[in-house]
Amino acid sequence: MLRAARISDVAEMAQFINSFAQRNLMLPRPLNRMYENLRDYVVVEEDGKVVGCGALHILWYDLAEIRSVAVREGFQHRGYGKAILNSLLDDARKLGVHQVFMLVLPDGAMARLARKSGFREVSKDELPHKVWSDCLNCPKFTECDEIALIAEVGPKIESPHQWSSVMNAYVRRGGDADSVAIPLDIPKPSPEKTR
Repeated sequence: MLRAARISDVAEMAQFINSFAQRNLMLPRPLNRMYENLRDYVVVEEDGKVVGCGALHILWYDLAEIRSVAVREGFQHRGYGKAILNSLLDDARKLGVHQVFMLVLPDGAMARLARKSGFREVSKDELPHKVWSDCLNCPKFTECDEIALIAEVGPKIESPHQWSSVMNAYVRRGGDADSVAIPLDIPKPSPEKTR
């Protein structure tokens, strides 16, 4: 059964995600991050046991990341990974996301599955800088062996913001003086008076 993750699932999810991470098959996920982002996750449950999970993490109005797709050993090759991926892609479509990406090992099962689902490889440099906030704390940061895969899942829409993208949030759109995204001169609070 595929369903939204619950708080009671986190310990099981962390156990098999981090067991794969210890073998360099995926990135580890700290417990606090899993709880903080619990609403991003779906799980597959079989006979009352969580046997697979994955997350869709929204990064910007048009971009989301699929993370932590894992199926417990002994339950693989039953279509659970594909079901999780399809569920996350459906969620992205329902939310109105334009593009979904993932960082995966080039020859791993997730890369093969993603390619079959319409993902294509792109340079990691094409991804917004926001993506790298998680990478800064990654043990592989200086020697990353993952590739970026991306897919369009919904129509491209114009930014509802005055800036064009999360990658370049400070660039003016248009060129007129009224299209400033963020004030360039942010007033500083006045120092408190001492008595």
